[in-house]
Amino acid sequence: MAKEVQTATFLACATFLSGFVWQPMCNALADAPFWMAASGVGAACGSAFFVGLRGGRSLLPFPAVEGPTLGNLRDDFTLSAAIGGATGTFVGVVVDFADNPFIGTSIGILATASTASGCFSSSQATILGFSAVQALQNMTFPRKTNWIDGCIVEGTYKTG
Repeated sequence: MAKEVQTATFLACATFLSGFVWQPMCNALADAPFWMAASGVGAACGSAFFVGLRGGRSLLPFPAVEGPTLGNLRDDFTLSAAIGGATGTFVGVVVDFADNPFIGTSIGILATASTASGCFSSSQATILGFSAVQALQNMTFPRKTNWIDGCIVEGTYKTG
């Protein structure tokens, strides 16, 4: 259980940084076209997540979390790219962008939406963005070069 708590804390720190960046970036890009805003927010949040992963590997005193290596640099980068896809697509919940392609879908959150439907829309947006980037990585990266490769070892999830 200690390993899981350490790993969860490590990932939570990176996630906090990514989430912290989302709203200011979305505000800064509020007058940009949707795709530019989504790309900018995704790049900024993915980068913040990456900084959190690399910083966590160096600064957190967790034996269950491997220190920074060249191998996990690649893994951290590809995971951060998928997180960038999730956070960029999450811009789709903001219906203030006139050219938002998610307006009229279950992802765009209208002012009349209930909290539950807003949560559902948010989850759909992040799942779509993460899955799209992850699927692209899975189809284009050579075997054993993506962050998810090697997580399952002999049918068991590898924790460290």
